[in-house]
Amino acid sequence: MKIKLLIISIVLIIMIGTTASADGFSGAGGFSFYLWKPDLNSINSELEAIGMPQFDNLAFLYGGQGFGHISDRLRIGVMGFNGGSKVSDLKNGYAREASFSISWGGLLLEYIVLEGRGFEIYGGGTLGWGSFTIQLEKSAGPADWNGVWDNYEAVQSTEDNISSTFSNSFFMLQPRVGIRYFLTDWLAVSGSVDVPLLKLNSNNWKLNDNDVYNAPSIDLIQPFFQFAILLGG
Repeated sequence: MKIKLLIISIVLIIMIGTTASADGFSGAGGFSFYLWKPDLNSINSELEAIGMPQFDNLAFLYGGQGFGHISDRLRIGVMGFNGGSKVSDLKNGYAREASFSISWGGLLLEYIVLEGRGFEIYGGGTLGWGSFTIQLEKSAGPADWNGVWDNYEAVQSTEDNISSTFSNSFFMLQPRVGIRYFLTDWLAVSGSVDVPLLKLNSNNWKLNDNDVYNAPSIDLIQPFFQFAILLGG
């Protein structure tokens, strides 16, 4: 899913850039990096209850974006990203790991609010679809290569390994405001603050593709700090 999302984003970036050039409008595309510290108190309380480290660090996300101008100040394009964070420990002979990841892609709209010499200030947002995943794993110590394969024999296995994947799909609107500096006539760098208007509904959780009951709602309206390197003209 993540790889497909990035491939689709890159292909659309190239298509938009090519079309924009052919029609005489400028366009650009490139890679983006995001720093995000979501409020995961409901998940951290569960981790604390079982004695595991909590999600306290910044999450690093990466992806791509591209756009073409449809007027002097308005541009339209696409963007997509994914990433996350993980924690782990080794306790009583068991290796445990918990991780979360988010994938998101959609339509990008930006409007140039102010232009100066070599820079611009812009506002806009994205509209699209994504998913949030929580992965839990427990294994009886470091894995033995032969032991892993032996567990798939057609006999009863006593291997004490557990893996669970929670997932929640969502629709999201994400406003943004940022500044872009033009280093040359073909290279620019930008930074923005993006705020996802996102709440993961309690009735939308899945566990290994099955419904989950008594799950929490999670409010993820915390800002992303985005940095991008763009090529275009």
